[in-house]
Amino acid sequence: MIANRHKKWYTMASAVWFLSFLASTVAAAPANFEEAKRQLRLIDQDAPTFYCGCDITWLKSSGTSGRVDHTSCGYEIRPPVSDAVKARAARVEVEHLVPISWIGEQFQCGNRTSCRSSSAAYNAAEADLHGLVPAIGQVNGDRSNYRFGMVSGPATQYGACNFKVEFKQRIAEPADHLKGHIARVHLYYADRYNLRLSGQQQQLLAAWDRQYPVTHAERERDIKIAKVQGWNNPYISGDKRWGEQQRKSQVPLKVADSADTPKVAEGSVRGNRNSRIFHIEGKCPSYDRVADHNRVEFTSASEAIAAGYRIAGNCSL
Repeated sequence: MIANRHKKWYTMASAVWFLSFLASTVAAAPANFEEAKRQLRLIDQDAPTFYCGCDITWLKSSGTSGRVDHTSCGYEIRPPVSDAVKARAARVEVEHLVPISWIGEQFQCGNRTSCRSSSAAYNAAEADLHGLVPAIGQVNGDRSNYRFGMVSGPATQYGACNFKVEFKQRIAEPADHLKGHIARVHLYYADRYNLRLSGQQQQLLAAWDRQYPVTHAERERDIKIAKVQGWNNPYISGDKRWGEQQRKSQVPLKVADSADTPKVAEGSVRGNRNSRIFHIEGKCPSYDRVADHNRVEFTSASEAIAAGYRIAGNCSL
């Protein structure tokens, strides 16, 4: 009888311990942006800054502060240079790849303070680790809430850092090896938080997603975030692809058509990543002359245009 009681107590105690253990290991999404920043430091403890690849020295005195080693990546401060600019360029900041101001506007909850106090969905989006990266403070400030796109000319604004900002047009272009990751984060946010994307944005992001496949480092980071937050970015894990169903579910944003956007026929389209020119099969004589190592295949001319390509001048349309 005593042995049975002891066995029953031991079984119950073991069950309680096991349930407690499970509870302690279940991932929980950060409750707010400040908590997300602390979690991001742990996830990216050994990672460089996102856009420029500079080494980070995390400060022990603060849970989220870090210093950037400019010499590790050839970073140069964009002028004009002041003490305030130097200070911001030397520190690490947490960047929202999908600008948080876009989310506030689409949720119609006001500014950041009012959105935090009135919208649970806003707080979840702001603290979503999949959308956060460590960035150099100056680059984070210069990018502001600009959309990503194609910027002409070489990347010389920040020394060896391959990042370009067109301030008048409010466009930023990252290095090619980051474009796929950035696209998949935007598609994930549009899907999970019901954010609207313009048709032009969708074309560009879908093109980047296809042209720059998921890397090993991107996949490993996604796994780390899922362990902390509880779920993967399905566009990185491979569980989802942006396709016709997602496009149809979007309520398109109205975007003014560019006056210099050529109206071209749809068909098999081949771009030259070196010249940023595209050719249409049967319409452009140079379609079959694009070297294999420079070829970029598009599903339509409009997709090529959205990705920053222009049509060859010798095409018959």
